[in-house]
Amino acid sequence: MMRMILPTAAMLVVLAIGTYWQGIYSERWTPYDSALLEAFTARLNEVPLEFGDWKGEEKEYDKEQFKRSKCRGCVSRLYTNKRNGDKISVYLVSATARHATIHTPDWCYRGAGYDMQGDPYNYDVDCGEEVPTAEFATTTFKKQSRDRQPEHLRILWTFAYDRSWMGPTFAKFHFAGKPALYKLYLITPIGDQLQDIEDSPSLRFARDFMPAINRVLFPAEEAADLADENVAAS
Repeated sequence: MMRMILPTAAMLVVLAIGTYWQGIYSERWTPYDSALLEAFTARLNEVPLEFGDWKGEEKEYDKEQFKRSKCRGCVSRLYTNKRNGDKISVYLVSATARHATIHTPDWCYRGAGYDMQGDPYNYDVDCGEEVPTAEFATTTFKKQSRDRQPEHLRILWTFAYDRSWMGPTFAKFHFAGKPALYKLYLITPIGDQLQDIEDSPSLRFARDFMPAINRVLFPAEEAADLADENVAAS
Protein backbone atom coordinates (compact mmCIF):
# COMPACT_ATOMS: atom_id res chain seq x y z
CA MET A 1 0.00 0.00 0.00
CA MET A 2 2.78 2.48 0.92
CA ARG A 3 4.43 1.78 -2.42
CA MET A 4 1.30 3.10 -4.11
CA ILE A 5 0.57 6.00 -1.75
CA LEU A 6 3.97 7.70 -1.99
CA PRO A 7 4.19 7.87 -5.82
CA THR A 8 0.55 8.97 -5.99
CA ALA A 9 1.16 11.71 -3.42
CA ALA A 10 4.25 12.88 -5.28
CA MET A 11 2.32 12.99 -8.55
CA LEU A 12 -0.47 15.04 -6.94
CA VAL A 13 2.06 17.53 -5.55
CA VAL A 14 3.65 17.94 -8.99
CA LEU A 15 0.22 18.40 -10.58
CA ALA A 16 -0.77 20.95 -7.95
CA ILE A 17 2.41 22.98 -8.48
CA GLY A 18 2.03 22.80 -12.24
CA THR A 19 -1.61 23.89 -12.02
CA TYR A 20 -0.69 26.78 -9.74
CA TRP A 21 1.98 28.14 -12.08
CA GLN A 22 -0.16 27.57 -15.16
CA GLY A 23 -2.93 29.53 -13.48
CA ILE A 24 -0.56 32.42 -12.76
CA TYR A 25 0.92 32.42 -16.25
CA SER A 26 -2.49 32.21 -17.98
CA GLU A 27 -3.95 34.83 -15.60
CA ARG A 28 -6.75 32.45 -14.68
CA TRP A 29 -6.95 34.11 -11.28
CA THR A 30 -6.03 37.64 -12.37
CA PRO A 31 -8.97 40.05 -12.76
CA TYR A 32 -8.97 41.61 -16.24
CA ASP A 33 -10.74 44.74 -15.03
CA SER A 34 -8.80 45.38 -11.82
CA ALA A 35 -8.83 48.82 -10.20
CA LEU A 36 -5.05 48.89 -10.61
CA LEU A 37 -5.30 48.38 -14.38
CA GLU A 38 -7.96 51.08 -14.58
CA ALA A 39 -5.61 53.45 -12.74
CA PHE A 40 -2.69 52.53 -15.01
CA THR A 41 -4.82 53.18 -18.09
CA ALA A 42 -6.13 56.52 -16.84
CA ARG A 43 -2.59 57.78 -16.21
CA LEU A 44 -1.71 57.40 -19.88
CA ASN A 45 -3.75 60.56 -20.49
CA GLU A 46 -1.13 62.49 -18.50
CA VAL A 47 1.88 61.48 -20.62
CA PRO A 48 3.31 64.85 -21.74
CA LEU A 49 3.08 65.84 -25.38
CA GLU A 50 6.00 68.24 -24.96
CA PHE A 51 8.99 68.20 -22.61
CA GLY A 52 12.57 69.44 -22.81
CA ASP A 53 13.59 69.76 -26.46
CA TRP A 54 10.95 67.26 -27.60
CA LYS A 55 7.54 67.97 -29.10
CA GLY A 56 5.09 65.20 -29.90
CA GLU A 57 2.19 64.66 -32.26
CA GLU A 58 -0.41 61.90 -32.19
CA LYS A 59 0.31 59.01 -34.51
CA GLU A 60 -2.21 56.65 -36.08
CA TYR A 61 -2.14 52.99 -35.08
CA ASP A 62 -4.11 49.91 -36.11
CA LYS A 63 -7.08 50.04 -33.74
CA GLU A 64 -8.41 46.65 -34.81
CA GLN A 65 -5.06 45.00 -34.13
CA PHE A 66 -4.87 46.84 -30.80
CA LYS A 67 -8.34 45.58 -29.90
CA ARG A 68 -7.27 42.02 -30.66
CA SER A 69 -4.23 42.46 -28.38
CA LYS A 70 -6.63 43.00 -25.42
CA CYS A 71 -4.48 45.83 -24.12
CA ARG A 72 -6.45 48.55 -22.39
CA GLY A 73 -4.90 51.94 -23.14
CA CYS A 74 -2.47 53.27 -25.73
CA VAL A 75 -0.24 56.27 -26.43
CA SER A 76 1.07 56.36 -30.01
CA ARG A 77 3.13 59.43 -30.88
CA LEU A 78 5.96 60.79 -32.97
CA TYR A 79 8.31 63.04 -31.00
CA THR A 80 10.62 65.47 -32.79
CA ASN A 81 13.64 67.18 -31.25
CA LYS A 82 13.22 70.93 -31.82
CA ARG A 83 16.98 71.49 -31.89
CA ASN A 84 18.32 68.81 -34.21
CA GLY A 85 15.25 67.22 -35.87
CA ASP A 86 15.71 63.72 -34.41
CA LYS A 87 12.48 61.71 -34.57
CA ILE A 88 11.38 58.95 -32.18
CA SER A 89 8.15 56.96 -32.43
CA VAL A 90 6.67 56.03 -29.07
CA TYR A 91 4.21 53.23 -28.45
CA LEU A 92 3.10 52.88 -24.81
CA VAL A 93 0.29 50.59 -23.64
CA SER A 94 -1.33 49.38 -20.44
CA ALA A 95 -2.53 45.80 -20.03
CA THR A 96 -2.41 42.79 -17.78
CA ALA A 97 1.00 41.12 -17.87
CA ARG A 98 -0.12 38.34 -20.17
CA HIS A 99 -1.50 40.67 -22.81
CA ALA A 100 1.37 43.15 -22.52
CA THR A 101 4.07 40.51 -22.95
CA ILE A 102 2.46 38.17 -25.49
CA HIS A 103 3.75 40.31 -28.39
CA THR A 104 7.15 42.00 -28.38
CA PRO A 105 9.00 43.46 -31.39
CA ASP A 106 11.09 40.33 -31.90
CA TRP A 107 7.81 38.57 -32.70
CA CYS A 108 5.35 41.15 -34.04
CA TYR A 109 7.78 43.03 -36.31
CA ARG A 110 8.95 39.79 -37.87
CA GLY A 111 5.29 38.96 -38.45
CA ALA A 112 4.98 42.29 -40.28
CA GLY A 113 7.75 41.38 -42.71
CA TYR A 114 10.84 42.71 -40.93
CA ASP A 115 14.02 40.69 -40.59
CA MET A 116 15.63 40.88 -37.18
CA GLN A 117 19.30 41.81 -37.65
CA GLY A 118 20.52 40.22 -34.43
CA ASP A 119 19.28 38.64 -31.25
CA PRO A 120 17.75 41.09 -28.76
CA TYR A 121 20.06 42.08 -25.93
CA ASN A 122 19.74 44.20 -22.80
CA TYR A 123 20.95 47.78 -22.61
CA ASP A 124 20.80 49.99 -19.51
CA VAL A 125 20.11 53.72 -19.90
CA ASP A 126 21.09 56.06 -17.07
CA CYS A 127 18.15 58.46 -16.77
CA GLY A 128 19.24 60.47 -13.74
CA GLU A 129 18.12 60.47 -10.14
CA GLU A 130 14.39 59.92 -10.79
CA VAL A 131 14.97 56.80 -12.90
CA PRO A 132 18.55 55.73 -12.06
CA THR A 133 18.57 52.97 -14.68
CA ALA A 134 16.02 51.94 -17.29
CA GLU A 135 16.69 48.49 -18.75
CA PHE A 136 15.67 48.00 -22.36
CA ALA A 137 15.74 45.05 -24.70
CA THR A 138 16.89 46.13 -28.15
CA THR A 139 17.88 45.06 -31.62
CA THR A 140 17.59 46.32 -35.21
CA PHE A 141 15.14 45.34 -37.94
CA LYS A 142 15.17 45.55 -41.73
CA LYS A 143 12.29 45.40 -44.18
CA GLN A 144 13.04 44.93 -47.87
CA SER A 145 10.57 46.21 -50.44
CA ARG A 146 10.59 45.81 -54.20
CA ASP A 147 9.32 49.31 -54.91
CA ARG A 148 11.31 51.38 -52.39
CA GLN A 149 14.48 51.53 -50.35
CA PRO A 150 14.81 49.05 -47.47
CA GLU A 151 13.62 50.31 -44.11
CA HIS A 152 15.92 49.95 -41.10
CA LEU A 153 14.73 50.44 -37.53
CA ARG A 154 16.30 50.44 -34.08
CA ILE A 155 13.70 49.40 -31.48
CA LEU A 156 14.06 49.50 -27.71
CA TRP A 157 11.36 48.00 -25.50
CA THR A 158 10.78 47.77 -21.77
CA PHE A 159 8.10 47.08 -19.13
CA ALA A 160 7.15 48.47 -15.72
CA TYR A 161 4.67 47.76 -12.93
CA ASP A 162 6.39 50.14 -10.52
CA ARG A 163 8.96 52.89 -11.02
CA SER A 164 11.57 50.42 -12.33
CA TRP A 165 11.66 49.70 -16.07
CA MET A 166 12.92 46.27 -17.12
CA GLY A 167 13.51 44.44 -20.39
CA PRO A 168 13.88 40.78 -19.38
CA THR A 169 14.53 38.11 -21.98
CA PHE A 170 11.52 36.07 -20.87
CA ALA A 171 9.06 38.84 -20.05
CA LYS A 172 6.07 36.47 -20.04
CA PHE A 173 7.49 34.55 -17.11
CA HIS A 174 9.14 37.48 -15.36
CA PHE A 175 5.89 39.45 -15.05
CA ALA A 176 3.45 36.51 -14.89
CA GLY A 177 0.41 37.26 -12.77
CA LYS A 178 0.82 41.04 -12.60
CA PRO A 179 -2.66 42.59 -12.90
CA ALA A 180 -1.30 45.77 -14.51
CA LEU A 181 1.77 46.47 -16.62
CA TYR A 182 3.08 49.14 -18.97
CA LYS A 183 4.90 48.25 -22.19
CA LEU A 184 6.96 50.87 -24.02
CA TYR A 185 8.55 50.85 -27.48
CA LEU A 186 11.00 53.48 -28.72
CA ILE A 187 11.35 53.20 -32.50
CA THR A 188 13.97 55.03 -34.54
CA PRO A 189 14.72 54.89 -38.29
CA ILE A 190 18.39 54.28 -39.03
CA GLY A 191 20.50 54.38 -42.17
CA ASP A 192 21.76 51.53 -44.33
CA GLN A 193 24.85 51.31 -42.16
CA LEU A 194 23.46 49.71 -39.03
CA GLN A 195 23.85 52.26 -36.33
CA ASP A 196 25.54 51.37 -33.05
CA ILE A 197 23.19 51.82 -30.13
CA GLU A 198 25.57 54.33 -28.55
CA ASP A 199 24.82 56.65 -31.47
CA SER A 200 21.05 56.17 -31.35
CA PRO A 201 18.91 59.26 -30.68
CA SER A 202 16.63 56.88 -28.74
CA LEU A 203 19.12 56.99 -25.86
CA ARG A 204 19.03 60.78 -25.68
CA PHE A 205 15.25 60.66 -25.87
CA ALA A 206 15.00 57.99 -23.15
CA ARG A 207 17.08 60.07 -20.73
CA ASP A 208 14.49 62.85 -20.99
CA PHE A 209 11.36 60.76 -21.47
CA MET A 210 11.64 58.16 -18.71
CA PRO A 211 11.70 60.68 -15.81
CA ALA A 212 8.86 62.62 -17.49
CA ILE A 213 6.57 59.61 -17.72
CA ASN A 214 7.48 58.19 -14.32
CA ARG A 215 6.17 61.38 -12.72
CA VAL A 216 2.71 60.75 -14.18
CA LEU A 217 2.57 56.96 -14.44
CA PHE A 218 3.87 56.37 -10.91
CA PRO A 219 3.06 59.47 -8.84
CA ALA A 220 5.29 59.72 -5.77
CA GLU A 221 2.35 60.03 -3.38
CA GLU A 222 0.90 56.77 -4.70
CA ALA A 223 4.15 54.80 -4.80
CA ALA A 224 3.66 53.10 -1.43
CA ASP A 225 0.06 52.13 -2.19
CA LEU A 226 1.08 50.81 -5.60
CA ALA A 227 3.85 48.69 -4.06
CA ASP A 228 1.38 47.24 -1.57
CA GLU A 229 -1.11 46.41 -4.33
CA ASN A 230 1.55 44.68 -6.41
CA VAL A 231 2.75 42.63 -3.45
CA ALA A 232 -0.83 41.58 -2.71
CA ALA A 233 -1.45 40.75 -6.37
CA SER A 234 1.67 38.59 -6.50
